[in-house]
Amino acid sequence: MGRLGIALTVLGSALVGLLVATGAAGAKYPGPNGQIAFARFDPAIDGYHVFTADPGGTDETQLLPGEAESPVWSPDGSKIVVTVFRAGAAVRPVTLNPDGSGFTLLENPAPMDIGCSAWSPDSTRLLCHGTSEEHPELNGVYTVRASDGGDLVRLTDNPFDEADIAGDYSPDGARIAFTRQRPGRRDPKGALFVANADGTAPRQITPFGLPDHDEVPKWSPDGTELLFGSAAEKLLVIHPDGAGVRKISPRRIGKEGIKRLEKRLLKRCRKRSGENEKCRQKAARRANKKATAIGFDPGWSPDGKRIVLSLRFRKAGRVDVYTARSDGTHLVPVTDTRDFETFSDWGPHPVAP
Repeated sequence: MGRLGIALTVLGSALVGLLVATGAAGAKYPGPNGQIAFARFDPAIDGYHVFTADPGGTDETQLLPGEAESPVWSPDGSKIVVTVFRAGAAVRPVTLNPDGSGFTLLENPAPMDIGCSAWSPDSTRLLCHGTSEEHPELNGVYTVRASDGGDLVRLTDNPFDEADIAGDYSPDGARIAFTRQRPGRRDPKGALFVANADGTAPRQITPFGLPDHDEVPKWSPDGTELLFGSAAEKLLVIHPDGAGVRKISPRRIGKEGIKRLEKRLLKRCRKRSGENEKCRQKAARRANKKATAIGFDPGWSPDGKRIVLSLRFRKAGRVDVYTARSDGTHLVPVTDTRDFETFSDWGPHPVAP
């Protein structure tokens, strides 16, 4: 990635303490549940295309012909920001309309890749992360103006010279969540942090190694929980103060189905070994494991009652996008292909003018 003329000192620590205007407090999503945006891997380009679809999987539409990923809806449902990849150029965010029109490349003179993960509640700014192999001192969370990508403001500075992965704004715009990386044996290890919207007072709320190292934590619409995927492909929620960790287990069958499966497994085990208690414990573990799918890359529905996630039912199986209740039950497929589908985000119905 070439240098584009900006002095590195401008992007240094002097920007860390600047105040970021995020708009008036209020609901992050003013409308009911709308469409879901997601990305689908295309082996022909060794990258992703972005799509939208209704929550039940109908009305699927490809938004851009070229490589793009990580679509995120604006709070009013009128825009989507995606990350685009261009040969010989830096990674940059693009905003567009939900039908794929209105393509606006958010250029920036910084010598780093920029990807954005959230809109401020008033839709005026984007929360992004900047990364550079040539200049790791620039790695951190930034905000930019949503209209044109200007007014780059640095919020965090990773002391390990690894990446800080931008997460989400709180619904009132007062705080941000992000994943901080530190070096690991193979891949970096990540920990969740919460900070003020201007990047001050960062607080670590999970140990390193719990979230996936490039996880994008998502704030619940009521502001009480953060949803994220763990390094072990488990879905977790946590309160912004670090308390109340809760696991979400995506279930492809309900409690009655699990009981029936456990009964069949118990019968087989007893027939083979003649044991009772040991077979009971083994059957319960196996039934629970078979009923639970592997989930990652989750997000909330605008009303906070459901989640959207990527899901696989066996370790090396296909990956589709599903919705579920916030406890992981009542799975509903959004996609049904042999392609790898991820980066899902659930938007609201656009607000009428």
